[in-house]
Amino acid sequence: MLKFECLLIFRQKLMVAALLFCMLICAIALWNGWLKTQTIHEEIRRAISTESHRHQQQITKFGRGGEAGETAYYVYHTVYNTPGQWSFISLGNRSYSPHVQRVRLLGLQSQLYDGESHNPEYAVAGHFDFAFVVIFMLPLICVALAHDLCPIERSQNRLTLLKSLTTSLNALWIRRLLLRWLIASASILLPLTACVVMLQLPLTDFVKISLAVLAYGLFWTFLSGLLSLRRSQPSTSANATLCLVLWLLIVIVIPSTANVLINKTSPFISGAEIALEHRKKVHDAWDLSKEQTFDTFFKAHPEWKDTSKVTTRFHWKWYYAFQQVADMAVDNALQQRHAALLQRDQRSRLLGILIPSVALQYWMDDISDNNLQNLLAFRAKVSNYHTELRHYFYPYLFNEHPFHQKDFKAMPRFKQ
Repeated sequence: MLKFECLLIFRQKLMVAALLFCMLICAIALWNGWLKTQTIHEEIRRAISTESHRHQQQITKFGRGGEAGETAYYVYHTVYNTPGQWSFISLGNRSYSPHVQRVRLLGLQSQLYDGESHNPEYAVAGHFDFAFVVIFMLPLICVALAHDLCPIERSQNRLTLLKSLTTSLNALWIRRLLLRWLIASASILLPLTACVVMLQLPLTDFVKISLAVLAYGLFWTFLSGLLSLRRSQPSTSANATLCLVLWLLIVIVIPSTANVLINKTSPFISGAEIALEHRKKVHDAWDLSKEQTFDTFFKAHPEWKDTSKVTTRFHWKWYYAFQQVADMAVDNALQQRHAALLQRDQRSRLLGILIPSVALQYWMDDISDNNLQNLLAFRAKVSNYHTELRHYFYPYLFNEHPFHQKDFKAMPRFKQ
């Protein structure tokens, strides 16, 4: 019986072409995602190598017993967000957020968020990657295979014969749906399997991804099949139209509309606004008295309160003090931004309980380490590294110690 069912399906040249096209598109999407992550890896390696070479040149200039403040001003430090093993299946924030940045001892927030003009955490359209093909194309393949399960038998006068040949017609429909589900899923999983073998990726995660694809395909196959088995006896074209309308609603319209509503009900401060506010605080600090700046700074760092006072017009420790004060001034706005983004993320994930396409997208982002949590964790690591740099340089700045080559070599390095 299964052999006969396979022959019926693969005798349809258009269906075979659709399956092959789906496999080709899936392979291209995997290749595109892999190239993107390899480009990111190469850019990170190049940035680290460039920094090492640049530091070798700078050590002779800034390691001659000069002022540490000058070194901290001119020496950049590379920070980077390395892709995970499976980042190529769902690019997520990788296409929006910078994966390599350079920071100095100056105020951090303007360096992190300067130039951000969009919201990278919630891109509805998606990217051309494996997750995109699964979410958008797999349902269409399932619909193409299962929408005419019963109508075609009725239109070709084979339904009465089928009823006489089987003891349970429902069991026959289930077997047919399961076969179509496996064929549709195979058009997605075969290219992924080849990719896993070539790249020698861990099988545990591959099994998890495969189960997610199978579950998503099962939903669409049985939805299309059950609609074709309605008592109203719909025609093939009518059922196909209904299935396509449901695909449009579930995959595009409802997630997009919900995304707009979530964004409106959970407003947040943009990164560009934080960077602008930070720059204003830095610029205003030049017109404030040094005592006012140090009073605010010493509340956060009382260990430097008893160091010598600044009597000259300019001093490096005053300069870096008001840079840190500017960071402190925008900290509340930054926390509000993070809370709002996490609230949006949580609400969108709750939508995934009802909408399988949303649930699968977030699941793919999670397993590929390209979700919002990964982005915020990276920025937290950069913030911790910047704090480590400050704590390293402050003894030289406030105690006015000279900065030598050994001190340059001992500077903290960013580690992923």
